[in-house]
Amino acid sequence: MLNLVYTITVVTITLLCVMAALTFKTKITSSSKYLLIILIVCAIGNRIDMLPQQLPPDRSFELVGQFFGAFSAGVTWLFAMSLMRDKYRFNLTSVLVLLVSSAIPLMYFLTHVDVLPHISSFYWHFHMPIMVVIVLHVIWTGIAGFKDDLIDLRRQARIWLCALPIFLISVNVVAEYTVNEERQVVVYLFAEFLGVSVLLFLLANFNEEVLKFSSDVKLDNQPSKNNALNIHDKDKAAYRRLMTLIEEEQIYLNDNLSMSALAENVGIPEHQLRVIINQGLGHKNFSTFLAGYRIAHVKLALSDPQQARVPIMTIALNNGFSSLATFNRLFKLETGMAAGEFRKRVLRNL
Repeated sequence: MLNLVYTITVVTITLLCVMAALTFKTKITSSSKYLLIILIVCAIGNRIDMLPQQLPPDRSFELVGQFFGAFSAGVTWLFAMSLMRDKYRFNLTSVLVLLVSSAIPLMYFLTHVDVLPHISSFYWHFHMPIMVVIVLHVIWTGIAGFKDDLIDLRRQARIWLCALPIFLISVNVVAEYTVNEERQVVVYLFAEFLGVSVLLFLLANFNEEVLKFSSDVKLDNQPSKNNALNIHDKDKAAYRRLMTLIEEEQIYLNDNLSMSALAENVGIPEHQLRVIINQGLGHKNFSTFLAGYRIAHVKLALSDPQQARVPIMTIALNNGFSSLATFNRLFKLETGMAAGEFRKRVLRNL
């Protein structure tokens, strides 16, 4: 049994090293790429740390593995957020998640190197709820942004980032109640090996694109019907119909407009519309695509002296925004100022 555990672990670590090499050789520079490499290092460390005491490597390698393995959960969360959230930046929340998720594993590491006195295993019970919260947040982030995401490769990545933790947790729970403790390790290691194999297969097929998602075009930089970025010939008729709906019929003013409803109006499947908006117009996110047109329309209303007494909330709601908070956030992102300040400046200069 120990030989089987060792074999599965060595093969898994080998696959992780191959994954790291594939990631490292890409020519792109992105936070997702470097976080994935760090995550692979942490996963290798975690695998070494989980080996039974009777097996190699020696204690020094075990301690190195334990140190890097302590950061696995936090780095996993950071990688998932960098992959699924547009323009994600490392901030105070990122630091807190990394510290909270690694605190207890690091405490155990420090006891093993005789920096801290022995601590009770009772503290480990606090670590498991933290892990559950991190996994649930990754799954929720993946599901919440799925419909709005216009990048097919990232939509697939969302599915796998949600499915793999559920798969591993399910296998662990089933094994705990169906097999003895010795075999539980083998079952879980084999499940982890399958998960790593799937990720390696996906990474090899996605190549560089899975780690590189270009920034959204500026909200008010909207292509005209004759100025598409990258529209295939087979999509040109649908593109012209889309731009007619947007520019002439102003369908974006409908606050209930969804991807499916817009696709139905254009007369094409949703996946085709996603390709047109993403590859043709340069957007990654459906909400951002609509917000660009809505904000441009709001700016015209705020610049109109005849509408100077109309409340900003009324203007925002009349232009397709479902809430004032969303409007304020997007308007400030686009203009660098609040809507009220924008109105004062424009009307002052008239």
